[in-house]
Amino acid sequence: MKPKQKIIVTGLILFPLSQTVLAFIGGAGYVSELLDLISRSMFSEINKNSLDSLKDLYHNRFIQILEMNPDPFHPELLGITNFLIYVMGSLYISAIIVIGLYLMFFSGSPVGRARAKSMLPHVVMGMVLVLLAPHLMNPLLYISGSLTSSVLSLWHGDPMQVLNPEGEMNPIDYFMSKFQDFSWFSLEASIAFLFLALLILSLPLIIISIRYLAVTLFTMILPLTIFLYLFLPTRGIGRLLLEQTLLWTSVQVTESVALISVVAIISLLPYNELKIIIEIAGILMLVVVPLITVSFFKNFLP
Repeated sequence: MKPKQKIIVTGLILFPLSQTVLAFIGGAGYVSELLDLISRSMFSEINKNSLDSLKDLYHNRFIQILEMNPDPFHPELLGITNFLIYVMGSLYISAIIVIGLYLMFFSGSPVGRARAKSMLPHVVMGMVLVLLAPHLMNPLLYISGSLTSSVLSLWHGDPMQVLNPEGEMNPIDYFMSKFQDFSWFSLEASIAFLFLALLILSLPLIIISIRYLAVTLFTMILPLTIFLYLFLPTRGIGRLLLEQTLLWTSVQVTESVALISVVAIISLLPYNELKIIIEIAGILMLVVVPLITVSFFKNFLP
């Protein structure tokens, strides 16, 4: 076969093959686009369903968690509290014995006897307060819970329905609509709106959950707190712990006041984009108010 004929035959063979390869590449491109479209749709739908579940939790459980207080006499809490009472009580009993022995056998001067006698009532009072720690915390939690319920009862209806209404555009639905719109074009850009929606939903729940855990912790260690506060060398630490106990307990009340105030303002506004912005600001206020309460109201105990 002549060279020119070889070239023609080779061309006749390669041309159909090249068309087949090009067709396959084009089909693969369509398949890739289809898979990308499906993945974006699934990504959007999965996150929407997850956010809907979180939104239901936000609507149905926020008030319930806000009104929750630990039970100082719960067996698990009381076990730790009783252990601390035993340790602190032992120290107080040892101090009383030492003072008694000093008064009986070692007080050589009137000044020393007077000082020992003046210490004895303080030690006894401290021991009594440590022993009564669970009983002291119980009325404090009751007062906080009662005030919270009274404040929340000022609003007739569900305040969460006003703060994040269903049936009309609200901050969560607004960000989710933007997330779904952008997810068809840029997953990276859509993530920002998903993050904002998650942030608005989760932060208030996280804050009031932290408040509950903090109050539970301070309830358990109240005997230690009282001991440190009444013992002069450790009064600074005891003062800090006691102030935080009172402040984290009162967060329940300040949070309910903030919630009802925000809801009252929002209910007066007509529906527009400004209302959505104010709703977002109101939700963020539920995050800021507890932090302000425990951060700025300090050093009020002697």
